Amino acid sequence: MIPVRVYVENFMSYREGQELLFDGAPLWVLSGENGAGKSTIFDAIRFALYGNHRGGGAKTQKDLINHKADALTVEFDFLVDGEAYRIRRTVRKRGKATREVFRLTDSPSKGKPSVKPEANTDSDADFKKWVKRKISLDDEAFTSCILLIQGKSDKLIEATPSERYKILKQLIDLTAYDKLHQLVDARRKDCDGQVKNFKLQLEASETVSDVEFHVAQEVLSHTEENWKKSQHKVDNLVTLLEKSKQWQQLNSQILEQKNDLQKWQILIARTDEIEQRFTRYKELETVLPLLSYIIEQRQRIIDNESQIEKLNQNYQSINNDFKLVSTEKDELNNQIEKIKQEIENRQNDSNYIANRLVELTPLVEKLLRLEEIQVKLQELEQTLAAFPSDLEELLQQAESEGKRLEEIEKTLPWLKLFAQARSKLVDVIRREKEANQNLESLQDELKEYQAQQEKLNTDIVDAREIEKKLSHNITRIQTEYEAVFNKRDNFEKASHQPTCELCGQEITPEHAKAEKARLDAQIADAESDLDSLNNAYQKAQENLNLLSTELDNLNNQIQVKNNNCNQNKNQLSQAQRDAKQYTEQIKNAFCNLPAAYQVSVSPYVIHDDLGWLETNYPTEADLEELNQLLVNRQTHTQKLNKLRHQFSEWQIFNTEQQTYCKHFAELEKNLPLSEAQEARNEKINYKNHKRSCNQLLKHSRTNKL
Repeated sequence: MIPVRVYVENFMSYREGQELLFDGAPLWVLSGENGAGKSTIFDAIRFALYGNHRGGGAKTQKDLINHKADALTVEFDFLVDGEAYRIRRTVRKRGKATREVFRLTDSPSKGKPSVKPEANTDSDADFKKWVKRKISLDDEAFTSCILLIQGKSDKLIEATPSERYKILKQLIDLTAYDKLHQLVDARRKDCDGQVKNFKLQLEASETVSDVEFHVAQEVLSHTEENWKKSQHKVDNLVTLLEKSKQWQQLNSQILEQKNDLQKWQILIARTDEIEQRFTRYKELETVLPLLSYIIEQRQRIIDNESQIEKLNQNYQSINNDFKLVSTEKDELNNQIEKIKQEIENRQNDSNYIANRLVELTPLVEKLLRLEEIQVKLQELEQTLAAFPSDLEELLQQAESEGKRLEEIEKTLPWLKLFAQARSKLVDVIRREKEANQNLESLQDELKEYQAQQEKLNTDIVDAREIEKKLSHNITRIQTEYEAVFNKRDNFEKASHQPTCELCGQEITPEHAKAEKARLDAQIADAESDLDSLNNAYQKAQENLNLLSTELDNLNNQIQVKNNNCNQNKNQLSQAQRDAKQYTEQIKNAFCNLPAAYQVSVSPYVIHDDLGWLETNYPTEADLEELNQLLVNRQTHTQKLNKLRHQFSEWQIFNTEQQTYCKHFAELEKNLPLSEAQEARNEKINYKNHKRSCNQLLKHSRTNKL
């Protein structure tokens, strides 16, 4: 569990809402004078998780409310297994207390995570189960090992063995080992019952012959051999399963790399096309404003040519009419004589007007051109106003974001490789530690077995010496027995002779009886000694056989332990090689990261290989966030292209505006504006006067006709 945020309001000494953030650094310190409220922050964490505090249980929760308020609120944000959660508790002086659990996820708005209620935490029992499942500690274990209460920091040390075991059991999660112990104990009880049943069956069974015993041994040997083969197959299958998992991981990585390679190949195949389009774009970007101006001027020339053509047509029509009038001139001379003077006057006025119009036309045309440019400038200002005012800044931001996404695309594979190698290194270090521990344990057991082996060898040597002495004594007693037995036989044969061949005395019935009794006593003593020695010799042989059997069993166990030691040494060597391999992968991936990402991984230089295990970045959430950014890259690319198009249009319109402004300034500089306006008014008056003359002439012709 990693604390992230604590919020308290009206909680004990905190009146106003106070928020403490623990993100951004691996180590935090709360400092202040006595009574400043440092311990209250930790009380809030404990109260949020378990509803308890230093003052007592649930019955005194209302006493935690600040005396100037009617309700308190406590929020605690924390991370567990990469997931973010928030626990909120409220207590009112009047009303029920509430506690809620929320899951926190990233929100599109910056800095504000979305809050979603956690399911199955409504009731008090479900809430406690959820805390127990996520934190894996109850309140007693939490305050004994994680959050030490003032004045009770030695609670774990002073606890009874059973209480200490209960606390440590939660702290290091011995649930699996408890289950394993229960299974082993149940198995032991089953084995004890089976042993008792076997003993009863053995006592009630008949004696097994040597042939049946040998057959049973062969069956047992065959069964053990089959078991070893099956165990070997199981080991091979486990090895194949591990290799299969590794192959699946490698296959997944290969598939990702193939997809990346295919994307890059498509881009590489379009390299020429992209370069050509970019070159064409740059050319058009330079030429387009000039082309727009040329097209506009050409359109104006076409319009002027159309006007000239219309004037020529009008001139031709007038010329034709003039010819008709000339043909009728002779006929009309007499009729127009009366108004000749007036026509001549009008004609003089018309000539003057025509000459004056020729003089005024350049000024009027320049004025019209100036007004047209002014209208065009107003249109361009409206067009440019439609574009965002910070278009260039938006484009620069989008370009920067594009470069950042490109950097993420190059960096993400190395970050994934770094995270995978670091995770594998953690597993390898764990395996190396387990192998070391197992090897030390096996070596200790092997030393004990070797000490037992030396003792058994000494006992066997002693037993063999005893057996040898007993065998020698049996031979000696057997010889003495046979000698006494022969003496008795010889005495019985010589008892009928007058003198004893053994002692040379005269054989009397009393002497014969006494001598026979003496020899019989010697024979009985020899037989008794021989029986005792035979029994002792048999026991010595049995003891020697038992010691030899124990020695053989011990030798087999020593061989098994040696094999296990060699296997653990191989595992340790393999773990060390794997650790070196994954460390090199981590260093290689780290060296290929940009400097900013290297600082995110570790702001300090890592000299020890195990120092990589203390790094946290990148987490699964970090990699997922970067992946999500790359998923949204297409949308960003579309946005960037749109901004580039808008900026290109804005440049065209801006260039056109500058061109018109320049022309407008030149025309305005060379054109007297007041004189041009007066000339235009004068031209309009002359045209009206000319029109009245033409109407008068037309009227005179009509009258003539």
